[in-house]
Amino acid sequence: MFKSIVQIIEQARLYPAAVQPLGTHQSYPVPVQGDQGLRLAFLYCKAMIVRPREGLQLWPPNYIAFMVAGTGRFDQLKAVAARDFGQTYTMDQPIGVYLTAAERLADSFLTKQARLYQTYDQLLPAFARRTNAVPSEVKQAADEFRSLFPEVAEAPLLPYYQHVGSEFFDWLTRVTT
Repeated sequence: MFKSIVQIIEQARLYPAAVQPLGTHQSYPVPVQGDQGLRLAFLYCKAMIVRPREGLQLWPPNYIAFMVAGTGRFDQLKAVAARDFGQTYTMDQPIGVYLTAAERLADSFLTKQARLYQTYDQLLPAFARRTNAVPSEVKQAADEFRSLFPEVAEAPLLPYYQHVGSEFFDWLTRVTT
């Protein structure tokens, strides 16, 4: 039995405060297989609103935290740089802009985000088993996740998500084709 993704996301918010000042953005979780089972990686980066109505400016992630997927227990926090993800950005320059607060609070966005969280809860047990033979409802959730994630997640962080979660994103493709 896995803990709800929403609960794990809330727990993950506690850890960057120990090493980062205010103005830290937490990414969506990235499922990662490990020696001790499935973990969820969270990227943390500097973020600020430079101009109203222009969105949240993001810098390259400078920390990554891992939580145990089944329990939500904190596992590890470590400092990272863009090069750790195969990126060439300098850490002192923004990498792009995410949605404005108004866009992230719009009903349409919140509906997509809630549905994305539900697909995480459906997908994690199957991904943890490392199987490509999944029931039709898991295939449907994987297809929905592949559609929703780029709409909800931060576009500037997508290459980082792909790097950290390459095994998960490859698995999604395998189970939906």
